[in-house]
Order: sequence, then C-alpha cells, then structure tokens
Amino acid sequence: YKRQHPDWPLINQSGNDFNESSVQMIQKIERAGVALTYLGDLDSTGIRIAAQLFAALKQTPVDQFMALQTPQRVVQWLSLYGKVGSGRTRSVMLRPQLFQEEANSIHVLGRFVEQEQLIEPYEQLIADWLA
Repeated sequence: YKRQHPDWPLINQSGNDFNESSVQMIQKIERAGVALTYLGDLDSTGIRIAAQLFAALKQTPVDQFMALQTPQRVVQWLSLYGKVGSGRTRSVMLRPQLFQEEANSIHVLGRFVEQEQLIEPYEQLIADWLA
C-alpha cells in the first residue's frame, strides 16, 4: 500500500509480534485522538490478533475498530476468495462478540483469506473510510 498510497496513515503490526513498544505506540496514537480501524488475515489467528489488539485500546469502540472488516464482509470475502484449510480455521473463543462472529464464520465455512487477496477491495474501503 505504501508505494501506491504514500499519504495513507497505515501501521503494519506484523502479525503476532505484540511487543510492548508497538502496543505503547498504538495506545499513544489512540490517546492523541486518531481514529483506528483494523484489517488483517481472515483466519482464526488473524481474528485473535484483532481481538488482542483491540483489548489494548481504551477509547476506540469495537464498531469503529472493525468498520472495514465487518462480519458481513468477512462472510462475503470467505465465500468469494476463501481457501480451504482446517489448520487456519479452527474454533476459537473471543470477546467482544463481533470478533466471535467473524471467528465462527471462518470455522463453520472452513475457509480462510489472506489479506493480500483483498488488496483491491481494501483500496476502495480504505479510501472511503479516510474521506
């Protein structure tokens, strides 16, 4: 994204690496009043990462955080682009409920989507969200 959209304020959190400095930076950005939203892999681990990152936030409502990656879009993307893979679609228990809904869809459908597969829809969603 950075090459095509150098003015987009994106943070690449790089998956499971929840080091303290990364979390502190995101919390500081949130305290400054920056609106945060999330996009990531649509698999059990990706949704768990989203829930873990959301839990570190103090002011961002869950609907805003998941404004781009809604449960409805997740089902649509799983249906259109989903790859079959039981290792990446296992059942997980998450909170808040919105994350659980997405995890349930991944598990029940037995499909996952890597975020790289969604570059085209992401570009329009991000542009609309930033407008």
